[in-house]
Amino acid sequence: MILRYNAQKIATPRYPKESLAAQHSGLVVAAVEVSERGTVSSVKLLQTVDPAISTEVIYTLRQWIFRPAKVRGQATACNGRLIFYFKIVSGKGVVIDAVDEQLKRSGYR
Repeated sequence: MILRYNAQKIATPRYPKESLAAQHSGLVVAAVEVSERGTVSSVKLLQTVDPAISTEVIYTLRQWIFRPAKVRGQATACNGRLIFYFKIVSGKGVVIDAVDEQLKRSGYR
């Protein structure tokens, strides 16, 4: 969750039309590496639903910008996990950023 606290520019993945049509839903867990400049340098999916959702999550996460992590005052690379729920509610695709939801519930956002 610490990684998500440092996110300055975020975007939520869209629900791909082909995944919605196939009624694919589920959890996506992404391991993200962030450079010392705060840009996403690597995304590896640890759990995913289907190829279209995988492509969308990777594309979206590469757009995120983070406040650089620091060790002894020096910017450094870091890593963490981000989790998204792809759900179908009343026939519509809904994507939930799990960590953002947790931050909202805790009063942080």
